[in-house]
Amino acid sequence: MASAGRSRSSRRSSGTISPEQRLIGQSGSEAQRDGADLALLHALIGHYARQLWGLQRSRLALTYRAGALRRDGLPEQWCAPLLVATVDLAAAERAIDCQLRRLARQHFLRAWVERTPGIALGGFARLIGVTGPLERFGTASKLWAFVGLDVQDGMAPRRRRGQQQRWSAQGRVVCHQLGVAIVRVNRGPYRAAYDRKKAEYLARPPRGPSACPFGQTHRTWQGDIRSCTRKHPHFAAMRYAVKLLLRDLWLAWRRECPAEPLFGGGVPSDTAL
Repeated sequence: MASAGRSRSSRRSSGTISPEQRLIGQSGSEAQRDGADLALLHALIGHYARQLWGLQRSRLALTYRAGALRRDGLPEQWCAPLLVATVDLAAAERAIDCQLRRLARQHFLRAWVERTPGIALGGFARLIGVTGPLERFGTASKLWAFVGLDVQDGMAPRRRRGQQQRWSAQGRVVCHQLGVAIVRVNRGPYRAAYDRKKAEYLARPPRGPSACPFGQTHRTWQGDIRSCTRKHPHFAAMRYAVKLLLRDLWLAWRRECPAEPLFGGGVPSDTAL
């Protein structure tokens, strides 16, 4: 009877084996603690990223206001307080950005980020601050759609008056920053993808009234038709490279996440980009 009691007690103490235990070989309490720690890490990254965006908006608003004072011919003494405040905000931005990088170093994808040219820990933290944990997205295509990188009627989604946007404007800004970083780093598979796609776009014959390689019609703010510039293929190639990066990041998250992933099986091919 005593031995039977011990066996029942041991079974109760061990508990059932969760998917997290099967995946990483931890006890139930350890798996719950690690899950809570990861949730806390993602929450902190989100809060610090939003604080960084708030500081950036305030600094830019002060800079624009100082410029408006100068345009109105007001004395420089009235611009000085605003410019001093921008310096203080820039220092706060750097401090918050350093904290974001410190938090990203604790993430399970740190090694992947550090060996991937074009993203870096700061860019990764700002992206996760927008998207949250990537297990939210059943496919990489849903991640693209969330940050405004999907295609609607052959074009990137845009804001329309009277309609609620279904994508994150801040996510699109972060993705643009990632694209700029990919181009500037000038190495790695994503820069190679950018170069290849840009050359492909530039080789297309111009079409339409704007002589655009994509056949689109470009207009000024006044509604007049204008010619397409080389910036269009440049930004389109950056968009392509960023979508490749996000697809690979989603796959790395699915592969290395220390918990049972809640992903679907949808991995788009290069032709879907």
